[in-house]
Parts: sequence; structure tokens; C-alpha cells
Amino acid sequence: MCGICGFVANPERDNAGIRQTVLSMCRMLRHRGPDETGCYIDAGMGLALGHQRLSIIDLASGQQPLGNEDDTIQIVFNGEVYNFMDLRETLETKGHRFRTRSDTETIVHAYEEWGTGCVARLRGMFAFAIWDQRRQRLFCARDRLGIKPFYYFHDGRSFIFASEIKAVLAHSQVSAEINPTALVDYLRLFYVPAPETIFKNIWKLKPGHILLFEGGRLTTRSFWRLDKIVQSGDSSDMARASMDLRSLLEESVNIRLISEVPLGAFLSGGVDSSVVVSLMSRLLPGKVQTNTVAFDERKFDESSYAREIADRFHCDHSEVGLRFDIKKILPRLVWHMDEPFADSSMIPTYYICQAARRRVTVCLSGDGGDELFAGYNWYAELQRLRKFSPVLGLSCGLGFGQLARRLPATLRGSTLLRNLCVPWAQRHVNLMAGFTDRDIAHLTCSHDLHAALDSPHPLLTIYDEFERSDDPVWNAQFVDLKSYMVEDILMKVDKMSMANSLEVRVPILDHKVVELAFAMATELKLQDNRRKVVLKQSAADLIRPDFFERPKQGFSVPLRKWLHNDLQEYVEDCLLSSTSMIGEYLDRGRINTLWRKMNTGRCHIDLSQHVWALLCLELWSRTFLNSSKGREPLG
Repeated sequence: MCGICGFVANPERDNAGIRQTVLSMCRMLRHRGPDETGCYIDAGMGLALGHQRLSIIDLASGQQPLGNEDDTIQIVFNGEVYNFMDLRETLETKGHRFRTRSDTETIVHAYEEWGTGCVARLRGMFAFAIWDQRRQRLFCARDRLGIKPFYYFHDGRSFIFASEIKAVLAHSQVSAEINPTALVDYLRLFYVPAPETIFKNIWKLKPGHILLFEGGRLTTRSFWRLDKIVQSGDSSDMARASMDLRSLLEESVNIRLISEVPLGAFLSGGVDSSVVVSLMSRLLPGKVQTNTVAFDERKFDESSYAREIADRFHCDHSEVGLRFDIKKILPRLVWHMDEPFADSSMIPTYYICQAARRRVTVCLSGDGGDELFAGYNWYAELQRLRKFSPVLGLSCGLGFGQLARRLPATLRGSTLLRNLCVPWAQRHVNLMAGFTDRDIAHLTCSHDLHAALDSPHPLLTIYDEFERSDDPVWNAQFVDLKSYMVEDILMKVDKMSMANSLEVRVPILDHKVVELAFAMATELKLQDNRRKVVLKQSAADLIRPDFFERPKQGFSVPLRKWLHNDLQEYVEDCLLSSTSMIGEYLDRGRINTLWRKMNTGRCHIDLSQHVWALLCLELWSRTFLNSSKGREPLG
């Protein structure tokens, strides 16, 4: 696991100037790979590749950038390819010679043999850039699920890329200008969806895509299409489905146990991490090192369930209490996230990664189970709405839908009522909504933001890009896999783990597991209010079935309590002062009204998430929209 960066720009610059620039970019990524710094320069092309290494495999000879036999191909790579030994055997039979034991070199020779089509043969998480000197071509790719990030700047001439935006900003050609469309999308979703970023001219390479920069021209295309998977499973054959899933999960966990450094797992006590740990305990010869966070408030604490699983499988278990100064740590986490980001679970994620890093360098996690096996509340809600579709159609015919759509978002039950007579895609959007477009229109005082409200909702854009099935839950899962999971769940895990120089592997998100899950009928995953049924069944011989029969808690924090108590003065100083930076584009009076509504309880819905989103936006603005251009905060 590493940090990568590089550029093709300004060929007239000398070698020393290019080296200084790429090393400046590398310094912004040092937390991702503190073990070694490496760079490759082709001054004639104005090209540089930079790498920060976190040593996991082939500790002695896996340095990067890494080249082929004659060094006409160079790679910088972030991630792990789990089937690299099988690929290596195939490539050796074709005459390729290896000088290291790393998975990185396998990609180099795979590119030599199969060209850009090599990505279809890679099983794992990856973001990489390959410089092909003969073709004078830069070839970049990002894994199918978007586990590893890849950002790039392109202005029509220069191309600059990195694992994190702050490294892109370290290049002198890049300025930190806000992207109004992305800001509107952040307010809509509380994260910034791909392919745009919060900065003008900086983009995310979408998951499952490759990018070519050749002759000053940039092109991208997909190499994996999940929407081509057809639901073909028999909804009545739970035994067969759970057996197939179990077999594939065992394989997926097993190939992720390769490591030359200490390896462990996150264990929350929920379904997903418990299944991963139970399989690890059968595959590893010694005790599994597990790590969990304990919350002071019982409502948010699952540590007793984690201890039960750890005892059941004789794990070497570590539990860390969540105690911290939020006013001190939050600006640092905002810096690590690069973009405005309002998922408060980044805080416990950061601390569990910090605690795990004291014991291990690699952790397996259970991320992806909710998206693949219908664990979220909104999937159950969509299933219920589907059952009542005939009644909803009658209601619409009576004009009730038009009335429901005019209800204010702050009215209790308004989301359900507004969902009565709208298309399925809009129902999903309503269930996922942060600020509504009407909220944003009232909140903004910027002409650019008002204009950006005309842009289509990013989730509806994804709905328009694939051929939908007749199953609204399947469609919603597909959209979430392309948006919420990538830009919220996986981005949070990547940034918070890398902030602590910890590699996290996600076996449930092996692309073969994903394809199997999407081929299953929804009824195998979601039965009335019972969720992730087939996943639980796949581990029924390992974990007692009633262990998971409790309300889903999630990895959340007491946000409302924090805002009402510990953070009240801090929020007011940040958001309501005349010096607040978001006051340049959002109306301070409207923000003050929102804050008062939350504090006085004069609203029928919990507004704490909305206030938190604005707080994170303000801290992000102070960090990135000033002369420091993304400099790490002190403290």
C-alpha cells in the first residue's frame, strides 16, 4: 500500500526542477508510505513518477518506481494484486523475466504481454500509472470497485495525478478553485461524487476505468460493467446460494492473507466483520489479531458483541475506548479527506486504524456487506414501497402525490409521503438526501451555486447510465455501489487508514463476490425486515443464527449530543461568525436559522447531520481555500 503521484508537463524544465516538483508532491503523501521515497524522471518529456512506499510484500526488493527488463516501461502502483503469483507463472511461460517477488512487477509484465487489457486479469485493489517510453504514453487504471483512489488534473496540455488531491495541489500549475457543481452535490449527498471533485479541473478516475494520456490527448473508458450482470439465481434455493457465497468468501479471505508484515482484522460485532473474522480464524494457523472501538454511550456501542465473537474464535483481541478532543482532531481529519466530507464515522474509523497500527500493518475489514446484501434501511423501505405500488398508483390518480411533493422536508414523515407518487429513482434519491435542492436554493447566496442547481442530481445521472432491472432494490444497490460506497465508505476507510500508514483489505468487495451477489435474487438478501439473509446463512455453522437478530447499529457517533453540548460554542464560532469562509457563498442568516431550529427542537426531523455537514465544509474551506493550499494543519 502506497501513495503515488506524477505528471507530464512543461518538457522545457530541467531535471532538477522536475525532481523538486515531484518530491514536493511525494511529501504530501508521506503518511501513505513512510518507508521509502522513489521517483523516475524523463526530462525530455517533462515526465515524473513519484512513490511513497508502505512495505507489505517483497520488503527487500519491491521499491518503486519499478521498470521492465530494459526500463522502457515504468510503474507506480498503490494497492495489492492477490492473484499475482498465478499471473507470474503464466508470464514466465511466455518468456518474461522477473527480478523481484512483488505483485508490482507482475503488472509491468502483464502490460507488456496484454497491453491495456491486462487490467481485466488483475484481482485486487489498485490504482497505478505506467509510463510507456516507446509509445510515449501514460496508462492509468483504477480497480473495479474504487477501493483505491486516483485523482488527476488536466487543462488540455498538462496531466498531473496523485493518490490524494493535496499532492496534485502541490504542483505549481494547479490552483485551488472551488467547483460550484461539486459543492451543490456535496450539499445534496454530504460527499462529492465522481467523476468531479470539489476543485475545478481536478477529477476522479471512475472505478473500473482506465485512462490514457498520449500526445496531449486524454481518453478514459471502462473495463468492467457490473450492470451487465443479470439476476439469474433461484430465489427459493437459499441453500445453494449460501453455499456458493461461502465458498467464494473463503477464497476471497484466503488470498488476502498474504503478507510479510503483521496482519489482523477490524471487528465491530456486526454481521460483516464477524463473518470475515470467523473465516480468518479457520485459515490462519495462529490467533487472529482483532481490533474494536468501545463507545461510552450504550446506544452506539457494540463492543460486547465484538468480544463474544473474539472469544468464540480465540482471537487476540484489543479494545480501544473512544476518547479524544474533537476540536483538535477534526481539522486534521478534514485535511486527510481532501474534499468536504460529512460522514462523522470517519472519527471512530481514524481511531480504530490508529489503534490497529500499533499491532499490525495490514487489517481485513467487513466493508461492502450492506451494499451487496441489502443491509441498509432504505432497501427495506424500497421493498415496502414496491409492495404498496398499486395503492400508490391510486393515490396519485386522486391527486395526493402533487400535494405530498409540496410538503416541507422538515415535516415528520414528509420523505415517505413525497415518495408516494414519484419514479423509483427519485424515491431512492429522497431516501438518501442531505439538503434538498429547495433547501440549497434558500441557503445559497452565490450566483454560481444557484446556476449549479440546474445540474442533474448525480444519483439520477447514474440511473440514466445503465439498463435498469424491474427490481428497485437491485437498481438502488447498483447506484449505491457506484456512489455512496465509493465516495463515502471506501474513501473514508482509505483516507483514515492511510493517515495511520495502515493497509486495509476488503474481502467482501472482491469483484467475484460482487458479481455473485448481484446475480442473486433480492429475496435471498432481504426478506421483510430481515436483511443480509444469505450472508448470515453462509456462516450459520460458524456463528449462532440468533447472534445477528438485533437492530442494526452501524459505526456511528452521538453527533446530536456533541453539537448540543461539547461543540456548541465551537460551531457558533466557526459557522456564525462574520469571518466564516462559507459565508462567501452560503447565507449566514439561513445558517443561523438552521442552527436555532436544531437547538430549540422546533423541527420534526434531526438536523444535526445538516449542521455537521456545514461545519465540515467550513473547516475544509479554511484548510484548502487559502494561501496554504492544503498545508497540513498544526496540532
